[in-house]
Amino acid sequence: MDEQHLINMLIDRLPTIIAVLSVLFEISPIKFSPITIFIRWINKDTHAKLDEIENATRKNAVQIENLKNDIDKRFNKYEYQEQVRHAEQIRERLDNFAENIKLGRKYSAKQLENMYRIKDEYDVHCHKYGIQNGYTDRAMMIIRNEYEKRELGNDESED
Repeated sequence: MDEQHLINMLIDRLPTIIAVLSVLFEISPIKFSPITIFIRWINKDTHAKLDEIENATRKNAVQIENLKNDIDKRFNKYEYQEQVRHAEQIRERLDNFAENIKLGRKYSAKQLENMYRIKDEYDVHCHKYGIQNGYTDRAMMIIRNEYEKRELGNDESED
């Protein structure tokens, strides 16, 4: 009787046992596999979300790159304007120095030589940043003439 009772109990619970085993193990002849279906559903949903995130990331990367390029252009433009302003200040210094010589102000030979150094700095600066020379030739001619007068004056006084 115990054996019969055990067999009857197994037969009564057979669908439940099969269902539990099919959830845990995929049985080839039985095409129903809830775990596989569930995993495929989660995988499909996850891939869709990952694709959305990837597309959003690409769009953000493009926007960030465009923004970076825009900032670089603005910075480069600002940097160039600063360099032009610096060149104008050097040119203005040379022009003022030459104008003061024309007005009769006397400078030492060292100050005149310093203007040659500043002119060289100006030329290098203009070349480095592609700035058009701002007509310092006239100012340098005045400075050169004054320097030569001073040098000739010193040579004559030494003889």
